Amino acid sequence: MEDREIKGRHWFAVGVIGLAFLAGALTRRPGGAFLSEVPPDFGREIEPVLESHCYDCHGDGASKGDLALDQFAGPAERLQARALWEGVHHNIEAGLMPPPGDPPLPEAAKTRLLAWIEREVFRLDPRKPDPGKVVIRRLNRQEYRNSITELFGEVSFDPAANLPPDDTGYGFDNVGAVLSMSPELLEKYVLAADRILSEVFRIRPPAPEVLGFEAEEHFRGVQHASHGTGSLARTGTVGLKLPVKRDGEYRIRILAAQDQAGDEPAKLGIKIGDSTRHTFAIEAESSRPRMVEFPVGLRRGEQWLEMAFLNDHYDPNYPDPRRRDRNLHIHRVDLVGPVAVAPPPPGPAHEAIFSTGGAGSERQRAERILAAFGRRAWRRTLTAAEVARLMGIYEMARGRQEGFEVAVVLAIEAALVSPKFLFRGEGMDAEPGESGVVALGEVELAARLSFFLWSGPPDDHLLRVAEEGRLRAQWRTEVIRMLEDRRARALTENFAGQWLQLRNLDLVAPDRKTFPAWNDRLRAAMRSETEELFQSVFAGNRSVFEFLDGGFTFLNETLALHYGIDGVKGDAFRRVALQGEARRQRGGLLTHASILTLTSHPTRTSPVNRGNWVLENILGTPPPPPPPNVPLLEASARKAVNGTLRARLEAHRDLPACANCHARMDPIGLAMENYDGIGAWRETDGAVRIDPSGQLAGSGRFENMEGLRRLLLESHQDAFVKSLSSSLLSYALGRGLEYFDKPALTGIQERVNRSGGRAHELIFAIVDSIPFQSRRPVGTRGAGGP
Repeated sequence: MEDREIKGRHWFAVGVIGLAFLAGALTRRPGGAFLSEVPPDFGREIEPVLESHCYDCHGDGASKGDLALDQFAGPAERLQARALWEGVHHNIEAGLMPPPGDPPLPEAAKTRLLAWIEREVFRLDPRKPDPGKVVIRRLNRQEYRNSITELFGEVSFDPAANLPPDDTGYGFDNVGAVLSMSPELLEKYVLAADRILSEVFRIRPPAPEVLGFEAEEHFRGVQHASHGTGSLARTGTVGLKLPVKRDGEYRIRILAAQDQAGDEPAKLGIKIGDSTRHTFAIEAESSRPRMVEFPVGLRRGEQWLEMAFLNDHYDPNYPDPRRRDRNLHIHRVDLVGPVAVAPPPPGPAHEAIFSTGGAGSERQRAERILAAFGRRAWRRTLTAAEVARLMGIYEMARGRQEGFEVAVVLAIEAALVSPKFLFRGEGMDAEPGESGVVALGEVELAARLSFFLWSGPPDDHLLRVAEEGRLRAQWRTEVIRMLEDRRARALTENFAGQWLQLRNLDLVAPDRKTFPAWNDRLRAAMRSETEELFQSVFAGNRSVFEFLDGGFTFLNETLALHYGIDGVKGDAFRRVALQGEARRQRGGLLTHASILTLTSHPTRTSPVNRGNWVLENILGTPPPPPPPNVPLLEASARKAVNGTLRARLEAHRDLPACANCHARMDPIGLAMENYDGIGAWRETDGAVRIDPSGQLAGSGRFENMEGLRRLLLESHQDAFVKSLSSSLLSYALGRGLEYFDKPALTGIQERVNRSGGRAHELIFAIVDSIPFQSRRPVGTRGAGGP
């Protein structure tokens, strides 16, 4: 079996919430998520179904896959086996069980079994919804970057550049469970805040640049010691070229030591050009070198620094052999500067923040500045106690004789490294005694909305609407405004980039000999096409079914040439209608070169990877990881007489351990074989004509990729909507979905289907859902457990 990775999402957990299936279109049960208020009786209505359809493999002494459904001592033990029934629920709802070849489960029996699991095992009650646990989430790199931009505007560097990559969970890097904080990471946030504020406020001169020159790498004319320093064992000089970038005052630091001999320490002479001369007595022992430092004015260009050992001494008769030979050791030279540079004039963020102080005493102004900044940074109005704590930092700085602006900036820095900026969560200040479903506060809802759609904090308008208590009544208006804002591009970059795994396009390395057309311009164009399609659908409130098949795409000249489409010139992307042969070959995500390249090997295509990608990302039914000790595709296919990839895959499916999953993956992947390893169209693979036809389990036959796209659009809309909805809901909540989210997910899916798949209705349905609008009481557990 080919190597493949289920990127971030745990296949079993995804399946548990009832994601779409391949074995046939989803049949919606009457009444939405639940069949009836009264659960079926196990002995009278459920056990006969299990006996008729399941016990041959999973009961009466049989336990295929280590699963026996009649192993329980009694009803209590049966209901406590939630993990077991989660798996049963997934397999039944997805149509994976009973297996192909066995009589299918009648629809009425399937409905009763699923309803019993939901009501009796999961303890789901439509009258008592469970919004899920509160998740405390550290800002990820992109959220931190966007928050800094919202507070201060653009800075000349990436604010998150020195932060480590974020971990991912359930396919996304905004999931609270994986966004941990360590002392080392906190230190990086402190350093980032210091650098950001130094540029924004420009109160202190910029820190002088330090260029270090190690003896082994840079010194000339040095007799090197065994311990890796530049050492002088006799009178002489060593030199170093100093690259001076501009005229100014500098400091030169020299890390040096000596071997003591005679009555005086080693003397170091310094010469720069013809005018600057210094002499230093080096008293530090060789095991503990110390810095000597001196100021110097330097002109732009290369300046020659000469260092001399002035007083060599050698006495072979001295009683202590360690004191017989005087030597000078020079480890490193630092060029620091220029120093004493006046700070540049303040920028617009400086003026905007300090203007909030208004009139009054310095203390009154500082208090107003910190309260206003804290409201924006912490995404809510600060309490009097919180303002007082920030003012304590201001007053401490003033007590150390710092100026007014410096003291304010130090308090702002404290706000930027506070958990109240770096983390977000709901209900953190909740009072004891909460019960039931707790509606989010409006300010909490504003932050949840902005981080969902913008990957950043609320703007002043959204925060003001929430503080005035108007957001819950007019959230739909605000969502439309936010989707039309340039910041909504973050939904494309961060959600689509991870849902479709576009970020991994930066990591792929197709073999240049096999694919000579591959280059970085083509890589960038591939990614842009897919991002532009996603942006078009969500910004324009188009149907999400255009992801499956659509009559247009976005191209620039580079990608159009790759696709063989004429009439597109220049680097700019534009919408291009697909007609004729281009329409047969292209349309929808599955024909994008980005996806086709991501799912290929460096030297060839991979039907398994491509089929798996569709199952996981489009239909939401990822196969389980391959069983251990399954041979690779090449090893298991040696018996195939025909050398085509289709023949090798068919031989691979002869292995019992591989047959079930590959029967689902391979037909999809083989339908995509007309696209080579970087997504270019081809009719043949080598000398063999490609056969893209196949049979999609439970849905019918197709002849080519155009037919597969049509079949997915006609028979698997429900599966796609459920998959997309679950991914977007998980992204919006910052947590993985669980069994108790099923009622909300079903409601979202039904709203989207009623709208004809409109993208805005998907956003509206998520924002309007119980999990998004509400939370559990702090410190409580939900249905069936934590």
